[in-house]
This record gives sequence, C-alpha cells and structure tokens, in this order.
Amino acid sequence: TYRLGRRAAGHRWGGVGAMLLVALAGAFVNGALEAKPHLAAAALTLWAVHFALAFLQKRRRRDAVFLGLVGGLAFGFVLTGVAALLLCPALALALRRQPETRRDPAVWRRLALAAGLMLLVYALCNPYLLVNLALHPERVSGNLGNTAAMFPTANPLGGAVRTATLLAEACGLATLL
Repeated sequence: TYRLGRRAAGHRWGGVGAMLLVALAGAFVNGALEAKPHLAAAALTLWAVHFALAFLQKRRRRDAVFLGLVGGLAFGFVLTGVAALLLCPALALALRRQPETRRDPAVWRRLALAAGLMLLVYALCNPYLLVNLALHPERVSGNLGNTAAMFPTANPLGGAVRTATLLAEACGLATLL
C-alpha cells in the first residue's frame, strides 16, 4: 500500500497516507481479527498490482515472475482474488498500445510466463478443483451454482451499486478514492 500510494502521489507522504487509510479502515481492522483468507488475498492483490506496474514500466522477467506468483496466491486463497488474475489481460491491452512493445516477443513471453504461473499457483492451492473437474464434474457445477445464488446478476447495475455501497461502508470512502 505504501509503495502504490507513494507512486500515485509522487512522494513518500502519499505512501504514508495510503498506508494509514488502509490500516485504519474498518474492513481491514476487522479482517485482521478473523481467521479468513480475504485480508491476505487483498494484500497479495496489492502486491500483484505493484508488480504489474513495475512490469509495465521496466518489462523485467523478475517482475513477471513475482506478478505470477503473488497473483496466483491471491486467486488461490479466495475467489475475489480473481482481480489479480485480470491484471494479465489488462497488461496485454496496455502493452499493445505501446509501439515499442507491440512486436517484442520477449515481452509477450514474459507476460505469458506471469499468466502461466498464476494458473499453476492457483492449481497448486486448489488441487481438488482439478481432481473434481476430471472425476466429479457435478461437484464443481454444484459449487458454481451455490456461488451464483449468493451473487445474483438479474440487475447488474443494482449489484454494482450495492457492492460500491458495501465497500464504502466497510473500507471508508477515503480508502476507495
């Protein structure tokens, strides 16, 4: 959080402010007291964003590897970590817009490495998903049905507004901004 805030503000006080906003947010204080993976997934997703920005700027293999590892862990901990998984397509769109990287095969290989590592780490964190996909597909479809029932999509705009409201209540409006 500090590094992302410092990067956004351009100086260290932006990092300190961002760190304090997250540290004092009700959702994070409460999450730190529970034995659930959501806080860890959120922290790993922030690290994934950090490494995605570093990869976009410097195009280093090291950043791609760390992006893949922490992104896969975030997604492997809890399904809301899918936000980290979506960083690879977002990076592909951003890199495609840059003429110097559009035709550089090394950059695309590194991005593919990050995506592959994300999926591998996710599979290692959730080995029974692969087993059930192969041997008991009805279990997977049942679990997906339960998840879909918890998050109805009949009115996507209403769902988005409700999600934003809950985030503002849990994190504080300043954190969301």
